[in-house]
Amino acid sequence: MNSNWMIGTHGDPLGALQKFVKSLWEQTNLDMLVVAPNGSGFLLESADELEHLNPFRPLMKLNTARLVADTVKKRPGKRIGAMLRPCEMRALNEMAARGALRRDDVLAICTDCLGTFPAD
Repeated sequence: MNSNWMIGTHGDPLGALQKFVKSLWEQTNLDMLVVAPNGSGFLLESADELEHLNPFRPLMKLNTARLVADTVKKRPGKRIGAMLRPCEMRALNEMAARGALRRDDVLAICTDCLGTFPAD
């Protein structure tokens, strides 16, 4: 099932996104969230760690979809979420189509890349 939401950021897109993901985490009882790697790793195991979530960072060391597939395999039965950019979401869907994971095993959250918005 796909759902689309538009989040009012009130001048703080990162803060608004972190607040939204925290609410979603709590409502869906996630055990962990796979995020783009940064200096703190790529796996958040508590909603209290969401200060490490920044999908707007203009750096991509690797495609997070691969980390999602690996995490799902290593942690069967866990409720796993993933914060993905659009290109990573396409990769995750392709991996699912090729049998690398089941889409039902992960709650995928995708944001627009800031580079896709108009300059003004």
